[in-house]
Amino acid sequence: MKVEMQKLEGSKFLLEIEVPAEEVDKAFQVTYRNIAKKVNIPGFRKGKAPKKILDVHIGKEAIKEEAFETLLPKAYYKALEEQNIEPVDRPEVELVKLEEGENCIFKATVQGLPEVTLGQYKDLGIKKELDVIGDEAVENELKTLQEKHATLATTDREDVQEGDTVSLDFEGRLAGELIEGGSATGYSLEIGSKTFIPGFEEQLVGIKLGEEKEIEVTFPADYHKEDLAGKDVIFKVKVTEIKVKEKAELNDDFAKEVSEFTNLDELKKDIREKLEKHAEYNAEREFIEQLIGKVVENAQVEIPQVMIENEAKSIREEFQNRLQQQGFSYDQYKALAGVDEEKIEAQFKTDAEKRVRTNLILEEVAKAEGFLVGEEEVDEEINQIAQMVGRPVAELKKYFAFQGDVAGLKREILRKKAIDFLKEIHA
Repeated sequence: MKVEMQKLEGSKFLLEIEVPAEEVDKAFQVTYRNIAKKVNIPGFRKGKAPKKILDVHIGKEAIKEEAFETLLPKAYYKALEEQNIEPVDRPEVELVKLEEGENCIFKATVQGLPEVTLGQYKDLGIKKELDVIGDEAVENELKTLQEKHATLATTDREDVQEGDTVSLDFEGRLAGELIEGGSATGYSLEIGSKTFIPGFEEQLVGIKLGEEKEIEVTFPADYHKEDLAGKDVIFKVKVTEIKVKEKAELNDDFAKEVSEFTNLDELKKDIREKLEKHAEYNAEREFIEQLIGKVVENAQVEIPQVMIENEAKSIREEFQNRLQQQGFSYDQYKALAGVDEEKIEAQFKTDAEKRVRTNLILEEVAKAEGFLVGEEEVDEEINQIAQMVGRPVAELKKYFAFQGDVAGLKREILRKKAIDFLKEIHA
C-alpha cells in the first residue's frame, strides 16, 4: 500500500492512499459473495448468482460502493499507523478510482491531535501547604455537633430573636393580589437560616408573639418564577409560636450519646484525626490543581473545535446520567433550576475546552519524559474500573477492545503518570 501525506492548516492532514489491486479484488469478492447471499434472483439459488447477473440486478455502482466500504477501514487505519497520526474525528473521504483488477485510490482528510508546545513544567515553585488543626477547629466541630443534636423547646420569651425557630402564618401579595404559593399556616422557619427570600427573616426579628405585621421584600432578579423576579411583594405575617434550641452540655455523657466513644477526650481525638485527614486531602487536591494549572498556563495548544464539541457532548451525557441517578430528567432540572439551556450548553463547552486542553498538555508532559504504558498497566486500569462499576473484568476488556477505547485508557494512564511525576519533582 502506498500513502502520501500532506499537512494542512492546524493539525489536519490529507492522505492519498493507494491500495494494491489484489486487495481491491478481495474486497470485490467479499462484496459479491455477501450480496449473493442476501438477494433473491429468479432462476438462481441464493448465493449462486454470477457476478454479471448481480451487476445487472444490483447495479455496478452500488456494488462498488459496498466494496469500497469493505476496503476502506483496514486501508485507512493502516495509513494512520504508518504516518503516526491519531485522529480525533471521522475523516472526510473522497474516492478517486475503484475498478476491479486495478489499484484503488482514495483521499482522506484527517483531523489529528493538535501540536502542544510545552512551557516550563519543572521548578514551578509550588509546594503543598497543609493547614494545622488547632484546638479551636476541634471546638468548632463540637459546637456543630451540639447544634445538630440540639432540641427545640417552647420559650416564655415573647419577641423573636436571631436563631429562634418560629411557627409562622403568612400571605404574600403583589400589587394587592395574592401570589400563587405565597401563603402558609404554621410554617416552621429558623431565623438566620437564610432559607427564605432575602430580607424576610431579618424583618421578623423583634416581632412579638401573636403580633401581625406587614413586611416588604424584593424578590431576586434571577428568581426562577419570572412573574416575581425583581418584584416588590408585601407579606402579612403572624408569629404563632417561638422555640429555642436547647443544647446538651459538652461532657462524657454527650460523647456517649452522639458517638461510639465513652468519653469526650476520645471524641475530640477522633474529630482531630478526621479534620487532619480532611486537611491532607484538601491540601493534596489544591497542590495538584495549582501544579496542573501552572503547567497548562505555561503551555500552548490550538484545540480543534471538533474536540471541544465531542468533549462537551460527553460532559452533557455525564451530567444527564448523574441527574437520572438522582431521579431527575434533564428537562426537569432546567425547569426546577430556572436556567437557560444556552447558558448550560455554553458552560459545557467552557468545561470541555478546559478538560481537553489539560489532558493534551499532561499527555505531552508524559511524552516529553518518555513515559510508556505496558499491557499489564492497561489490565490493572481495567481491573480498577471493573471494581468501581461492579462488572466482570473479561466483559470490560471485550468492551474496550470492541469500542476501540484501549488507546483512551492508555492516554488516561499517561496523564496519571504525568501528574505523579509533577507531584514528585515538586514535593
